Amino acid sequence: MRLLTKNEKDEIVQALMQQGANRPCIICGFDKMNIMDGFTPVNINRFAGKKTVQVPLIGTVCQQCGHTNFYSAEMLGLFEMWHKKD
Repeated sequence: MRLLTKNEKDEIVQALMQQGANRPCIICGFDKMNIMDGFTPVNINRFAGKKTVQVPLIGTVCQQCGHTNFYSAEMLGLFEMWHKKD
Protein backbone atom coordinates (compact mmCIF):
# COMPACT_ATOMS: atom_id res chain seq x y z
CA MET A 1 0.00 0.00 0.00
CA ARG A 2 1.39 3.39 -0.93
CA LEU A 3 0.91 6.37 1.36
CA LEU A 4 -0.99 9.44 0.22
CA THR A 5 0.87 12.67 -0.43
CA LYS A 6 -0.17 15.95 1.17
CA ASN A 7 -1.47 17.13 -2.23
CA GLU A 8 -3.57 13.97 -2.59
CA LYS A 9 -5.01 14.42 0.91
CA ASP A 10 -5.84 18.03 0.04
CA GLU A 11 -7.59 16.81 -3.13
CA ILE A 12 -9.57 14.29 -1.06
CA VAL A 13 -10.63 17.00 1.41
CA GLN A 14 -11.80 19.19 -1.51
CA ALA A 15 -13.78 16.29 -3.02
CA LEU A 16 -15.43 15.53 0.33
CA MET A 17 -16.32 19.19 0.85
CA GLN A 18 -17.84 19.43 -2.64
CA GLN A 19 -20.11 16.51 -1.76
CA GLY A 20 -21.15 18.06 1.56
CA ALA A 21 -19.20 15.55 3.67
CA ASN A 22 -17.73 18.22 5.95
CA ARG A 23 -19.93 17.94 9.02
CA PRO A 24 -18.91 17.14 12.61
CA CYS A 25 -18.61 13.56 13.81
CA ILE A 26 -22.03 11.90 14.03
CA ILE A 27 -21.03 10.11 17.26
CA CYS A 28 -19.38 12.77 19.45
CA GLY A 29 -19.90 16.04 17.53
CA PHE A 30 -16.18 16.84 17.28
CA ASP A 31 -15.31 18.75 14.12
CA LYS A 32 -11.81 17.48 13.32
CA MET A 33 -11.27 14.44 11.09
CA ASN A 34 -8.12 12.81 9.74
CA ILE A 35 -7.84 11.27 6.29
CA MET A 36 -6.55 7.68 6.51
CA ASP A 37 -3.14 7.37 4.89
CA GLY A 38 -4.02 5.19 1.91
CA PHE A 39 -6.98 3.57 0.22
CA THR A 40 -8.93 0.69 1.72
CA PRO A 41 -9.80 -1.81 -0.99
CA VAL A 42 -12.95 -3.84 -0.36
CA ASN A 43 -13.64 -7.02 -2.32
CA ILE A 44 -17.15 -7.21 -3.75
CA ASN A 45 -18.54 -10.42 -5.25
CA ARG A 46 -20.70 -9.73 -8.27
CA PHE A 47 -22.91 -12.00 -10.33
CA ALA A 48 -23.46 -14.73 -7.75
CA GLY A 49 -19.80 -14.98 -6.84
CA LYS A 50 -18.48 -15.45 -10.38
CA LYS A 51 -16.52 -12.21 -10.39
CA THR A 52 -14.79 -10.35 -7.59
CA VAL A 53 -13.89 -6.69 -7.95
CA GLN A 54 -12.03 -4.34 -5.63
CA VAL A 55 -13.74 -1.10 -4.68
CA PRO A 56 -11.34 1.54 -3.30
CA LEU A 57 -12.60 3.43 -0.27
CA ILE A 58 -11.26 6.56 1.40
CA GLY A 59 -11.48 6.60 5.19
CA THR A 60 -11.85 9.46 7.63
CA VAL A 61 -11.35 9.11 11.39
CA CYS A 62 -12.66 11.43 14.13
CA GLN A 63 -9.72 12.85 16.09
CA GLN A 64 -11.67 12.62 19.36
CA CYS A 65 -13.63 9.34 19.45
CA GLY A 66 -12.12 7.42 16.53
CA HIS A 67 -15.39 6.91 14.68
CA THR A 68 -14.51 5.94 11.10
CA ASN A 69 -16.35 6.67 7.86
CA PHE A 70 -15.58 5.29 4.41
CA TYR A 71 -16.32 7.00 1.09
CA SER A 72 -16.22 5.60 -2.43
CA ALA A 73 -13.18 6.92 -4.29
CA GLU A 74 -15.10 6.46 -7.54
CA MET A 75 -18.08 8.53 -6.40
CA LEU A 76 -15.71 11.28 -5.25
CA GLY A 77 -14.04 11.32 -8.68
CA LEU A 78 -10.76 10.00 -7.23
CA PHE A 79 -10.68 6.51 -8.75
CA GLU A 80 -7.59 7.30 -10.86
CA MET A 81 -5.68 8.38 -7.75
CA TRP A 82 -6.03 4.81 -6.44
CA HIS A 83 -4.26 3.42 -9.52
CA LYS A 84 -1.22 5.68 -9.23
CA LYS A 85 2.06 3.89 -8.69
CA ASP A 86 4.52 4.65 -5.88
